[in-house]
Amino acid sequence: MKTIRKAILILALPTFIGVGCSDDSGGPSKLDSGTDRGAPDTFSQDIGVDQRVDLQPDDLMRPDTLAPDTAHHEDAGTPSDAGTPSDAGTPSDAGTPSDTGTVSDTGTPVDTGVTDGPTGDAAFPAPANGTCATAQTITLAASGPTTVSGDTRGAANEFTPVSCGFTFQGSPINWDGGQVYYKVTLPQGLWLIDFTIDSSWINGVLYAFKGNTCPADAAALDTACTDKLTFAKQLIDVQAATEDWYLVVDSPGLTQAGPFQFTIDKVTPPSNATCATATTLPLVNGSVTVSGDTTGAADEHTGTGAPPFPGVTCQVLQDPLVGGQVYYRVSIPANTTYDIKTTATDDLALYVVPAATGCATGGAIDSGCATTHSDNLKTGNEWVQITNTTAAAVDYIIVVDSWSTMAFGAFTLTVEPYATPTNGTCATPQPLTLGTSPVSVSGNTSDSSLSDEYKTVQCGLSDPLSGPQQYYKVTLAANTSYTFAINTSWDSAMYAFPASTTCSASTVDTACSAHASDTLNSGVESLTITAGAAAEDWIIVVDSWDTSASGPFTLTATW
Repeated sequence: MKTIRKAILILALPTFIGVGCSDDSGGPSKLDSGTDRGAPDTFSQDIGVDQRVDLQPDDLMRPDTLAPDTAHHEDAGTPSDAGTPSDAGTPSDAGTPSDTGTVSDTGTPVDTGVTDGPTGDAAFPAPANGTCATAQTITLAASGPTTVSGDTRGAANEFTPVSCGFTFQGSPINWDGGQVYYKVTLPQGLWLIDFTIDSSWINGVLYAFKGNTCPADAAALDTACTDKLTFAKQLIDVQAATEDWYLVVDSPGLTQAGPFQFTIDKVTPPSNATCATATTLPLVNGSVTVSGDTTGAADEHTGTGAPPFPGVTCQVLQDPLVGGQVYYRVSIPANTTYDIKTTATDDLALYVVPAATGCATGGAIDSGCATTHSDNLKTGNEWVQITNTTAAAVDYIIVVDSWSTMAFGAFTLTVEPYATPTNGTCATPQPLTLGTSPVSVSGNTSDSSLSDEYKTVQCGLSDPLSGPQQYYKVTLAANTSYTFAINTSWDSAMYAFPASTTCSASTVDTACSAHASDTLNSGVESLTITAGAAAEDWIIVVDSWDTSASGPFTLTATW
């Protein structure tokens, strides 16, 4: 059973903010340094935020099970040989094995406290598949994904209470909305169910149970669907020649209903899911970019050996990386520094070990990645930097993993030579062309060439922004609103000012006072700027409150 210990802000409910977790990065956080903005002895639950508050339902939540006397600073690792360790949230059990199959699920459960009457929305007719007995039969496509669209409006609640094993602070989260049912026969193999809901409603869930008969009552259904519920996607591993499965779309209450869609597609586990089968990446003109996917990969080492290996932690992670992983092998040229990056929407992790160290055992991997790992919170945008100081090429093993069996998906992996940033001053901003929304650019304020240009710039915030920074110049179209955002595992800040501003501490400090973001003990920052009747040039700056707070980031502009 999974226990989810956070909720999101839904309807009139309060926002539940989870307790924090310790910063194992070795650098001070705002709650454990001599210049912090909150004493650690008085740290409370409304300060330590793990950035999974106010999320959309398809976001993956890391349950927080740590004591409330520490600050949460999840560090992706400073991209250097001495990389900064990161920590991840506590993984939960994402799938309970059955005799013939395993189901994994993702998503953020929420308890909205909605109480509704016994019937569905009277404005819509009851759907024909609104009971288990009238489940709509799905015929799989001859090849490729099978897409199913439906609507829960007008549906009634057939079984209650049903939680499918989800709890919040020890209490079940019951799915008391109106349900619609589907039945499908799945041939042997691994099947991905990818579920999305229309933007007109929230908190739609999909749960599954195996069998060719309907449950006798709510208790039987609750047992059958335990650990088989998702807000986004799940895997069904069919071991027999064929298996019958029911798929149910539901919600916490009858007022939460609407259109939805899901796809059913057979997937093939990746061929590089073990260290021995790592995919070799040849560098072309010094770099390489490939697409990959951890869907269907199993954790190679967790539970093996005696005593059982608990999972890769790179010796410093708060919790083991127990998700399925894929492996790559690359040769880094002599006397060079390389950036290894992933971009992904799923919450993945990245670590690198010298091939000479080997990855035949979990212990070998664990020691090999102690200083070269990245696990940003709620994203798969990761960054590790490798420096080969020898006179010969050195082979490395790159591993894309995750903190939980719930977290899997597609990613892009890039291996490229490190380039010293040239945008560390107000006078030398890097141009960022805003073509088609969204536009993203990666940076790294921990580079040794960067420093704090203006030590007194505060932008009206509670602390001076005395960390190293990088500058970007953008042109905003007339009468258009733009949002600039970062989501880092270190305590970042950002601000903006018109490009016409003179580059000096006093003028920048005045010009940025209306456009600055520095959330306490957090790396989630955003700014919104609206251009006037004519196009405008602006400078966007990624900074931090202290020289100890720096690291990789991705700046994203949307409009």
